[in-house]
Amino acid sequence: MSAPTLFDGERLALARHLGGVRKSELADMLGKSSTILSAWESGAKRPLPANVSALAMALGVSPAFFAPRGAKLTLAGTVPHFRSLRSTSQKARDQAFAYGLLAADIADAIEKHVEFPDVDVPSVSVSPDSDEGAPVLAAQQVRADWGLPSGPMPHLIRLLENHGVLLVFSHEQSSAVDAYSFDAVARPVVVLNPVKNDYYRQRFDVAHELGHL
Repeated sequence: MSAPTLFDGERLALARHLGGVRKSELADMLGKSSTILSAWESGAKRPLPANVSALAMALGVSPAFFAPRGAKLTLAGTVPHFRSLRSTSQKARDQAFAYGLLAADIADAIEKHVEFPDVDVPSVSVSPDSDEGAPVLAAQQVRADWGLPSGPMPHLIRLLENHGVLLVFSHEQSSAVDAYSFDAVARPVVVLNPVKNDYYRQRFDVAHELGHL
C-alpha cells in the first residue's frame, strides 16, 4: 500500500507505543536520529513517503494507519487512571494506554454505523480532602441516578455498557498493567486486565474504575 498523502504524528506515537518500542529503538531501526523521530511525532516535520513505508514496516502497521482521523480521541491533557504506578514501567503504561486509545478509535468508527447507548455516567465531585464517607455518598448517588436498589449490583460490565461506557480487555502484552480508565471524547473507556481469572476481582476492578469516571 502506498504511503498516505497526509501524515499525523500522533498516529506514529500511537503505533510506537502499541508496539512497545522506545523512540531511540525505532530511530536505530530506521537509521535515523531520535530528534527527527520527535519532529515527526510532534508534527514539526513530515516524513517522506519512503520513510512512512519504513515506519509502517518497523511497527507492523499499514502505512494508512498514520493518516489523520479527523476529530481527536481525547481532550488535551487527558490522563488515564492507573493503579500501582511504581510496579509498572512507563513503557508498559504507554503501551496499555495506546491500546485503550486504539479501542476508542475502533469504537468511534463502528459508532458511525451502529447506535451505542448514550453516555449516562453521573458526575459526583469528591475532593481529596473529603472525609471517608464521601465515596459512600457518591456510590449512593450513582445508585439513585441509575435506579439501582441496595444490595449486590447486577452484571457490572453490562451495567456500565448500558450506560454508555466502553469496556475492553487489554492484550496480554500489557497485562502487567492493572485495570485502568480514561475519558475519550465520545465516551468513557475502561480497560480490564485479560489474565485475571477471578470473577470477583474483575467485579471489583469494574466498580473501582466506575469511581474514576
